[in-house]
Amino acid sequence: MPEAAFPQAAPPSRAFFVPVFDDAIGALKRAWPLLFVATLVGFASQLPYQVINRVIQMWLMQSARGSPTSVIPLGAIAAVAVAVALAITFLLVHPVSLGAIAAGIDAVRGRSSRFAIMFLPFRSFRRYWLVVRLGVASSIAQSVLLALASVPLLACIVLIVIAGETSHLHGSFDGASGTTQVEDWILRGPPEWSVNRPTAWWIGVLALGGVGLAGLIAVLPLCTRLFMIPIIAVDPDREVLSFWESWRLGWGATRGRAWILFGTLFVGGMLASLSVLLCCIGLPLLGYPFLLAMVAAAYDRCLPGPREQPPPPVVIGKRPPMDSEPL
Repeated sequence: MPEAAFPQAAPPSRAFFVPVFDDAIGALKRAWPLLFVATLVGFASQLPYQVINRVIQMWLMQSARGSPTSVIPLGAIAAVAVAVALAITFLLVHPVSLGAIAAGIDAVRGRSSRFAIMFLPFRSFRRYWLVVRLGVASSIAQSVLLALASVPLLACIVLIVIAGETSHLHGSFDGASGTTQVEDWILRGPPEWSVNRPTAWWIGVLALGGVGLAGLIAVLPLCTRLFMIPIIAVDPDREVLSFWESWRLGWGATRGRAWILFGTLFVGGMLASLSVLLCCIGLPLLGYPFLLAMVAAAYDRCLPGPREQPPPPVVIGKRPPMDSEPL
């Protein structure tokens, strides 16, 4: 379908959560089998990673129990484990997950029976390669943002650790008193090293921790925008674009709605997690399909596509008027 057939990006609107929620509920009602199968396919794609990860863990444990001087083999095994995990994640798990979101987009736009759409990332090498590159770039950008935002918080923790006797904060058991040292600290007051520190020092450390916490909260909406970018590669109604075209379009489509997008997906995740109360089978039956529909509906609100018009209702017992008859 040509790009001019639907808008490039919808303008920011305050009415975002309610339309997204309504679209997600409608998609879940209309295409629950499609979303449920997409969820199962997503789970199945993680099995190779889990198996290989388990084998590598057993290998590491056996190597650690052997010669204590085998540092280089252990390091090599750890490097191989990380490389295998990253390869499986970006070459298999991430494309399959985006295929599940493509099924959600199909459901949001009124189509409920195209089960093959969940394998859209694998239909052509050009689309698959775009999915992989966007996934890698988005993940790296998110990791860098989170790492930079965590620096003040980590510095706060390091300052507290090197300040003095941190052993007083450990929860080890004190056999004489029958209490843990944390309980001891609460009952008898803070340890000596914290009292000897000037108040201004503690205020600075706590301020540094507050800055770090605020930084982490501030980058979460940006990470949400980055998370939405690779979905462009699996939009069923959009032609395969180049890497930079997809990146610019995805970043521009979420401009002005970072916080509302983050809040919408956060609330959607919380609502989906409530399905675990249904004897733990609610997550694959309702929770994950609903979350797929929420992500797809949020994407469709940012980059709307053509929607299937439902057929007009049939009224039993009444003949539709002819052209020559008044309505």
